Amino acid sequence: MNRTSLHARLSLASSLFLISALFGAAPTWAQYMYLDTNGDGVHTDADVVNPAGPTNVDVWLNTNHDRDGSLQTCNSHTGAPQGSTSDSGLDFFSYDVYLVVSHGTVVWGEFEDKIGFKKLPNDEFSTRTDKQIHITRFADLGDEKPAGRYKLGSMTVTASAGTPSIFFSPMVGWDYSSFGTQCTATGEFPNSYVYGVDWFDADGALYGGTINHEPVLVQPSWMLVIENHVADQDLQATDEDGQALTFSKFSGPAYATVSTTDPGAGQAAGTIHLAPSSADVGVANLVVRASDGIFWDDKSVQLVVQRELQLNAQSDVTMYAGDTATQPLSAVNVLKEPLQFSVVSGPAFVTVDSRVYGIQTRIAPTARDIGTWTVTLAVSNGTIQDQKSFTLVVMRSPVDHPPVAVAGGPVQGIVGRPVLFDGSQSSDADGDRLSYTWMFGDGSPGATGASVEHRYTAEGDYTVDLTVRDLERFTVGTTIAHVATFAPARAFLPGGNGAMPRGATEVVVRVQPLGWSFDASSLAAAGPSSFTLTSGAGKKIAAVGWDTSGDQDADKDGKPDQGVLFAATDVAKLLEDYRGRSNADLTIRGDLSGGGRFSAPLTIQVVHHGGALFAGISPNPLNPVGQLSFVTNRPGPADVKIFDVSGRLAHHPIDHSLLPAGFHEVSVGHGSAGDALPSGIYYYRIETQEGVARGRFAIVR
Repeated sequence: MNRTSLHARLSLASSLFLISALFGAAPTWAQYMYLDTNGDGVHTDADVVNPAGPTNVDVWLNTNHDRDGSLQTCNSHTGAPQGSTSDSGLDFFSYDVYLVVSHGTVVWGEFEDKIGFKKLPNDEFSTRTDKQIHITRFADLGDEKPAGRYKLGSMTVTASAGTPSIFFSPMVGWDYSSFGTQCTATGEFPNSYVYGVDWFDADGALYGGTINHEPVLVQPSWMLVIENHVADQDLQATDEDGQALTFSKFSGPAYATVSTTDPGAGQAAGTIHLAPSSADVGVANLVVRASDGIFWDDKSVQLVVQRELQLNAQSDVTMYAGDTATQPLSAVNVLKEPLQFSVVSGPAFVTVDSRVYGIQTRIAPTARDIGTWTVTLAVSNGTIQDQKSFTLVVMRSPVDHPPVAVAGGPVQGIVGRPVLFDGSQSSDADGDRLSYTWMFGDGSPGATGASVEHRYTAEGDYTVDLTVRDLERFTVGTTIAHVATFAPARAFLPGGNGAMPRGATEVVVRVQPLGWSFDASSLAAAGPSSFTLTSGAGKKIAAVGWDTSGDQDADKDGKPDQGVLFAATDVAKLLEDYRGRSNADLTIRGDLSGGGRFSAPLTIQVVHHGGALFAGISPNPLNPVGQLSFVTNRPGPADVKIFDVSGRLAHHPIDHSLLPAGFHEVSVGHGSAGDALPSGIYYYRIETQEGVARGRFAIVR
């Protein structure tokens, strides 16, 4: 969800530079961390500075009060913190400030600490770009500050492009805006009070209101509905705070409505209702919103409106008087209801006949019927009717009767893959030997034969003509070829959870054909060399081989599928394009034996950790040990260090050692001498040829 409107903003417009309150209109003493630009130590909407030059920004911290407005009492650790003389209020020994820029870029000045806190000895621990800055400082052991109001530091900011706004960010990458304290917080980080977890007044309430968590909307399924019919789907959403929720349509077609059936108290229910007309046939997108009045969760739902009834096209007919011609009659009948075919308009010698070869039009003109006619046919299920017309030309009959050309179809095909055309139902009343000439509608040379194959080089709908000749006469029949670029397919990761298996060096992607276009054996016969996996940003990786497990139906749905292998390190690179998102929407494509290509969407759950490497630690917090894991794409030296909260080296498990490419794990939770590390906050730093990854973890005993 978008929380931009809920964060403090520092606007650098063409005419002014305005600081807005970080937590709405809360009193000054009701804030933990806030910004000030006029030097009075108070953050109000009246803070305006001259836009012509650099602007001084002060960062303040006030820890006098707990989240409920009362004095904080440290009651979850033994004894008062070292150097502390007060038994109430939030002592603090570190702070992290993340400021993020939107709607422009800025130039940051140097941040000057005002309370004597220091940087880590081995690292600047500060990330600066024209869009964000990360400021981290720590006190020496025993020098933590007692509860109170402090100006943490100052810096200058200058607008460089656009009209920038600057706001606190709860989390960027692996760290967050917070301050370290010996007191217990309410979130998952026991000794860090975290913005967005342990404090904020994003709902505009006075300080002391409870934290308002985002609601969670259960992803609705895509919906198929028939024109002029209705369809419904139940909605469910939860709210960690036990608040009542409402469902609404954020965007989507007019025929879709969203309503709340039970706002609940943390468990809410609603409904999607679809009532499309014939004008709504096609694919649309609906965005459903679950809201607690402040925060919301949006989910996108694909809607498909299908025609209830559609008469298939009829070919034009040219024939001689005295002859009899027929054409098959068929329709798309989604609801499988009884159908009635009829002649809406046209000459009396055109009738609907179902006595011999199924339902068909029967055309039996006499010499009196010579001329050109327009025939309109209809199909009805009692409620819906669809019509199609064709041209009928009746000529004077010579001694030789012309053949009847039946091109069949419509047919469907894939670019580069053979499409079969069958004209074997064509006939000649005189029993003459017939010849067949096909023109495929794409400018390519024609082909001869009753049944032929043709490969199209581009997608589209092509008009295909079949000319059937006897010794003297000919008839042209027409059909349509619907050609798509890719054969449709389904792709998934085995295991059912959509996530990369932990520790694997290779990722198995299963591909299953959809519909008629190909079968799983066409994948294996084509070989894996052409198979690629592509991100939404256009990054592409190649397959490294087949899954040799022998499993031909990984998801046990009764339909064969084929496994393709990709290097886990290559996949991890693709997933870096999806930093900050829970899912990566990728595309797998490849060649098919016999020609053509397939395409299938693939969704992979994304778990990213900060830094240039793909790294993480589990569990966190740990008791007594855990595993620090990271992936390298090529062999080379690696260095892994563990620091305690004061910046001292606590463990050096990998000391510039040469490692092969692949997945690596290091046990953490003990010191260099093998002794167990005490409870507290620790930091890891991983350095390889590919970059540096950093992270924070806690030990709880």
